[in-house]
Order: sequence, then structure tokens, then C-alpha cells
Amino acid sequence: MDGSGCLVGIITTRDLLFEEDNHKLLSEIMTRNVVAAPPDTTLEQAEKILHGHRIEKLPLVDSNGKLKGLITLKDIMKISEYPGPPRIRADGWRWVRP
Repeated sequence: MDGSGCLVGIITTRDLLFEEDNHKLLSEIMTRNVVAAPPDTTLEQAEKILHGHRIEKLPLVDSNGKLKGLITLKDIMKISEYPGPPRIRADGWRWVRP
């Protein structure tokens, strides 16, 4: 993000796996042309965007380009596998769905 909180890039595991120079700045490694969606995107729309662009992470940005959230393919898979409201286990360590 830049100084005003606008999204300027994203660094993924894929970006890091293919970088051999450990001394490069993250700004040199990050993907700058980020595929993003508005915060009111539905899960179904997000999944289509992720699959269509063959990406795993979808930043959610407002009309001013400010980052408001992030949805991942893994998030969508978990929600599909365990529908319903999330609950905290008695031990307080994990989110589980009934």
C-alpha cells in the first residue's frame, strides 16, 4: 500500500518462489497489476474472478483504491466445505463450523 492506504501491489508465495535474489526490495518483487474487486463482491463472483485469472488471492478495494479486505480461494473452499456461522472451539484456538 502507498502512504494513503491505496493498494499498489501484492506479494504472493509464487512471487517469492521464483525470486532468487534475497536482497531485492519487496517493491521490486511484488505484482503491480493486481486483480481486485469491490468489497460488496459475492463469494460466487469472487470465485469466478479467482478461477478466471488463475489466482489464489483477491484483494477487496473501495472506489478510491483503498484496501478493505482479502478473500482467498482457500477461504471460499472452507466456507463451501463448512457452511453456516463460524464458532470458536472451547479451547479458543480454532474457528470451526458445525
